[in-house]
Amino acid sequence: MIDAIELEHVRTAAGDLDRRQLATVMNAPAAVRGVAKALAELAGARRTIAFAVDVDHAHALADALNVTRPGMARAIDGTASTDERRATLRDFESGAFQVLANCALFVEGFDSPAVACVAIARPTKSRALYAQMIGRGTRRAPGKADCLVLDFTGSAGRHRLIGPADCLAGDDALSDEVRAEIDALLAAGVIDVNAAIEFASAQVVEADRLAIVSYTATEIDPFVGDLAGELPIDLNWSADLATTAQRKALEDLGLAKLPTRLSRGEAGRWLSGLAARRARGLFSLKQARWLRRHGHVHVRRLSAGEASELIGRGLAAFNTTAPGGEVSP
Repeated sequence: MIDAIELEHVRTAAGDLDRRQLATVMNAPAAVRGVAKALAELAGARRTIAFAVDVDHAHALADALNVTRPGMARAIDGTASTDERRATLRDFESGAFQVLANCALFVEGFDSPAVACVAIARPTKSRALYAQMIGRGTRRAPGKADCLVLDFTGSAGRHRLIGPADCLAGDDALSDEVRAEIDALLAAGVIDVNAAIEFASAQVVEADRLAIVSYTATEIDPFVGDLAGELPIDLNWSADLATTAQRKALEDLGLAKLPTRLSRGEAGRWLSGLAARRARGLFSLKQARWLRRHGHVHVRRLSAGEASELIGRGLAAFNTTAPGGEVSP
């Protein structure tokens, strides 16, 4: 992370960071120096392609690298002639310089198997763009064991930036919770990204399970004991999140502050269980909450009518002792 890079105030345009505002942040002298210094230290002797935000940024980055190590980098952009591009690429392939800084030229269709490091100095929210950029370093070559991805970001603020873990996760998009757990693991020390993905996913699933178990125990079981058998905990029933309609229906039935990761399957089971209770004429969760709040804790088998009568008595007693008071279940 580069301290001088602050993306909080960069707006989103067409699903990605606004290019002009991003360029202003990344072209700041402190940001350019920070990226160049870290890149020079971390890339070692690896043949590197660096992705910049715009033309000025590509050249500024190359200049800063050359201050660190003369002759280390060259910049190329869309304004270069065909002959100039060919000559630059030929020199890059021959090892005449180490880092090729570019702006949107070699995202697709550029094949240089010797590239063993990809430096991303162009933060993005686009998974497709990120995958294309790191793809420039994933070609196999004799003596090449791996590809180092250097991801230069700073404080992302409200933005959810794409990182290596998003690409390594394959077709499964990482949730915000899993990404946050992965970022925490990676920030804590050196760990294999794939291992971090697996561990973080397991941690979040367990946290989701415990959250729903806890919610069921605190919001349902104490008031409606027989619902425990009707609403088994099974997070694998459905990986999709509960729909807006399901959440509203549960809230209308008296379940407030629902778990954020409640699945469609769990929501469906809860709704079915509550409907079964209603069909048997048992008291509602709203009635249960009022009764518990007023000391009635042993009411598991009350009918809706009996619960209503108890509440009516409580309201009558309250109105007698506190005129003008108003209580409703």
